[in-house]
Amino acid sequence: MIALVVLWRLRYRLTLRDLAEMFLVRGIVFSHEAVRDWEAKLAPVLADELRKRRARQGRSPQPTMARG
Repeated sequence: MIALVVLWRLRYRLTLRDLAEMFLVRGIVFSHEAVRDWEAKLAPVLADELRKRRARQGRSPQPTMARG
């Protein structure tokens, strides 16, 4: 859940308070300060993982052959 909050913060550029309010509606309570702390800890890890995934998306597991 914490990773989801940080991912939404980075992906959709939501404010700290907006995120806290969005999850409060779903019954999950945390402060905007908590989001800031989570972001500081997890953002570098998430960004690195997303970069790795994007790099893998461009690769094909097997070479493709031209048909003609």
